[in-house]
Amino acid sequence: MACPRLVLFVALMSTLGQCDSFLAPLAHHPGKPWTGLTTPNAASHLPCLQHTQQRSSASHNRLASMKLSPSDFPAPPATNEGPCTAAVRRYWDGMNRRDVEYALAQFADDIVFQDMMFQEPFKDKKELRAHFEKCLDGFPEGLLFVIDDISNDSGDGKCGAFWHCETPEGKAFPFSRGLSYYACNEGGKLTFAREIPEPTTKTGSSGLALARFGSFMMQFIPESIVFPKI
Repeated sequence: MACPRLVLFVALMSTLGQCDSFLAPLAHHPGKPWTGLTTPNAASHLPCLQHTQQRSSASHNRLASMKLSPSDFPAPPATNEGPCTAAVRRYWDGMNRRDVEYALAQFADDIVFQDMMFQEPFKDKKELRAHFEKCLDGFPEGLLFVIDDISNDSGDGKCGAFWHCETPEGKAFPFSRGLSYYACNEGGKLTFAREIPEPTTKTGSSGLALARFGSFMMQFIPESIVFPKI
C-alpha cells in the first residue's frame, strides 16, 4: 500500500505546484501561514508560491516608498460628462491659470454666485469679475484648486463637487477644503453657483449650542425680517 500512497502524494504536490490560484490566497492570509509542507525551504519547491511572495514583497515596497499628495487622486474627466460638469472643470481650470476672462466665460450673464464667506451673492459678471480678481490677488503664488470629486449631470444641468487647494509642491493648503453646487442653462453656461469653503474656526459642540440659542431667539424676530432660503 506504500507505493500507491507515494504516487498519490507526488501527484498532489505536482497539482499544487501548478495551481497559483490555490496557493496565492494561502500565502496572503495574515496570521495563518501555509503548513502543507513541513520543510523550512518549502517555498523553493513551489514556483507559484515563490512568485506570489515576490509580488507581495514588491507591492509592499512600492507602497512604502510612495509619498502621496492629495492631487494624486484627482477626479479625471469622464468621456460622457454633461455640460454643467464640463463647465465647472473649465471654470476651475481658468482660475488655476489666473485667466479670469476664461473663467468668466463659463458663466451666464445672469449668474447668481454665492460664496458663503460673503454676506451677499454676486449677481452679474461685473460683480463676479471683481470678486475673482480680488480672490486671486489674495491667494498665495501658485496656489491650485484641485477637484477631489465631481458628480456628472445626467441631463438636468446640475452637479456638485468637493475640492481643496494645494501648493505647487503638492501640499494641501490649510483650511482650503470646500463643497460646491452648480447649475447651468441649455447652452452650458453656469447660472447658479454656491461655494462653501471650510471654516477656519471649528465651533464643534459650541456651534450646536449657538444653534439652539438662535432657535429660541427666532420667536422674537419680527416677521418683516426675512432670511434667504436659497
